[in-house]
Amino acid sequence: MLILHTVNRELKRLFKFFMYVVRHLWEHCLHILTSLITLKDEFEMNMRLLGAKSLKEVVPSMVDASHVNMHVSAVPEDYLYGGNCKTHP
Repeated sequence: MLILHTVNRELKRLFKFFMYVVRHLWEHCLHILTSLITLKDEFEMNMRLLGAKSLKEVVPSMVDASHVNMHVSAVPEDYLYGGNCKTHP
């Protein structure tokens, strides 16, 4: 009877861990799915604004990328990495 009780307790612990993993994976999948839906909606809206019905209709003259460098933010230097890691010649 003691063996059965021990096995039952271990199965409960394993099941709790499994449910914890499933819940967190599900939450991440929902975030990814929401992001993909938002990205799809943005593509559709921008293509409508350009007057294109498909990606084949989008030509380089429709895209103005002249000010892209103004929207890039500088990445700060990682002093912690530089101080702790050795550089190899």
